[in-house]
Amino acid sequence: MAPSEAVWLDSDVFLDWLCKRQPWNTHATELLSRAVDGHWLVFTSALSLANVFYIHRKQEGSQAALEGIKSLMLFVRVAPMEESHVFQALSTGYSDFEGPKTHS
Repeated sequence: MAPSEAVWLDSDVFLDWLCKRQPWNTHATELLSRAVDGHWLVFTSALSLANVFYIHRKQEGSQAALEGIKSLMLFVRVAPMEESHVFQALSTGYSDFEGPKTHS
């Protein structure tokens, strides 16, 4: 099945899922299952994955953090990012750096 939508997910969703953080784990599982099932093409940044590894390692240890990142890499794509993308994000006028959740 070809993905019907491309989405960007940040580190909080991955941490909610990997660390089973309540009450958000259920929602994170629902979001990620759409990627696993092939409905969504999920993107994130390399920095988000590095942050996930760092935080998960502090809570669960290095081996669990490595396994967690490996499991995410089965269905998450790392989007390339350049300096121009940062400037573009800064110039949008949105209050959230990641996108149009709330307009300021």
